Amino acid sequence: MSSHETHELQRLGSIPDPRLVLKRTNSHVTATSTPESLPPRIVVDWDGPRDPQNPLNWSRSRKWLLTGVSCVVCFAVGLNGLAISSAADRVDIRFGINDTGAHAYRAYYMMTCWTGGAIVAPLIGLPLMETFGVRKGYLVSYVLFVLFIIPQALAHNYATLLIGRFLSGSFGSIVQNGVANVIGDLWGEAENALPVTLFVYAYLLGFTIAPVIGAAIVASLDWRWIFYIQLVFYAILLPITYFLVVETRGNIILLQRAKRLSRTLGYTPALANHTELAFFHALKDSTIRPLYMLTTEPVLFFFTLWSGLAIGNVFLATQSISQIFSTNYAFDAVQAGYVQAAMAVGMTVGLGICILQNHIFARSAKRNLETPGKGIPESRLELSIPCSFIGFAGGLFIYAWTSWPTAHAPWIWPAVALGFVGAGIMVVVSCAMSYVTDFYGIFAGSAVAAVAAVENVLSSLLPLASERMYTRLGFAGGSGLLAGVALCLSFAPVVLYVKGKGLRERSKFGERMKVV
Repeated sequence: MSSHETHELQRLGSIPDPRLVLKRTNSHVTATSTPESLPPRIVVDWDGPRDPQNPLNWSRSRKWLLTGVSCVVCFAVGLNGLAISSAADRVDIRFGINDTGAHAYRAYYMMTCWTGGAIVAPLIGLPLMETFGVRKGYLVSYVLFVLFIIPQALAHNYATLLIGRFLSGSFGSIVQNGVANVIGDLWGEAENALPVTLFVYAYLLGFTIAPVIGAAIVASLDWRWIFYIQLVFYAILLPITYFLVVETRGNIILLQRAKRLSRTLGYTPALANHTELAFFHALKDSTIRPLYMLTTEPVLFFFTLWSGLAIGNVFLATQSISQIFSTNYAFDAVQAGYVQAAMAVGMTVGLGICILQNHIFARSAKRNLETPGKGIPESRLELSIPCSFIGFAGGLFIYAWTSWPTAHAPWIWPAVALGFVGAGIMVVVSCAMSYVTDFYGIFAGSAVAAVAAVENVLSSLLPLASERMYTRLGFAGGSGLLAGVALCLSFAPVVLYVKGKGLRERSKFGERMKVV
């Protein structure tokens, strides 16, 4: 018997026990019972609140290493989503795609297929992680994601390219959303603010910087090299991911401990308060509950639209930048791809604002009379309000005004406006995710799933309207319409900041959160 198994049996009270006799047979231990009675069944749980195998008790260096690797992979997966947008015209020529007039949206099919796969796949993939473990689901999804980049690189027809992108987007989205599971398993509620912020930054930055990298590649190489270079990058990350991404799911770790003990006990002990979640039950929760919450919870509905429009603009920018800068400044597709870097710079500024916001939230615990010692959920919104009005909506208005063909504004001004938009998007998405997590407590997983689903839907569909919107409304009118919608949605955090406590008390899920 291993020393760990002996300790576990002793801790659970089965040694010593007059009814249980342990005997060694060929260096293996078996458990037998006396004829008088049977041994009590053992229930496996953590070895106290400081059990070193509990991921929440791992060292900070180990937690940060795993969090950092997960965020890097999340960033890398996003590159496959939009890098090819800088080579859309070359792909059209290669496959004879008509990308003019009524068919102008066809070039964006490559991006729509990627985000289309991301809509449904996490609803199935994440429950599988609940059942079989984060590590298995994460690694399998990552390998399949990489494999389906191969047909993108070697495609001899447009259909093969689209199918490959749909499948890579499906498995890539599971990898990206799996980072949220890893962070939730590693970090307690009081210390997860910075890891969540870094996750959101990595997620957004991957998509935002992808057209810049794609433009740099196609400036001197064939468009297929976008995928060839990605395959090399992902191949380098594969062994790093395999050796560093370990199992973080508490119930799976306890189940592994129980299976080790079963070799001694002769049966698999039950898990105390950490039962395995049946796959179909988890699948039901991951699909029905988010939809129900989205249609019955006004807070979640408006925050989902707020965050969804923000991320949708990252994808829409790949089309609007190309249209506006090619028409007003005679930029080609490669030069337009470089302009996307302005949003990435803005997001980096937004990251600094989010870190400051986390500090404000932590300090709010001192004045929280409702739940002393915990941050006030509404304090999550203090910096998101000005950033939404000035950065997100304001940046879009500036982008609209400077895009007017007769304005004759230097190209740097709409690029600066995109920087404002990028900063606003980063703060909006980070604060929205953090707030709904605090608001819905134990139902946060379903709330975040609803937000993510709508984000992916808008990311898929909103850019398809770009060509017709800007053709019919003009550059200023199209961007102005988006700015107006963003302005209206920016009032949502204002209402929540003032009325948030009352809304939490009246929320059906908020009430259940208090008693569960």
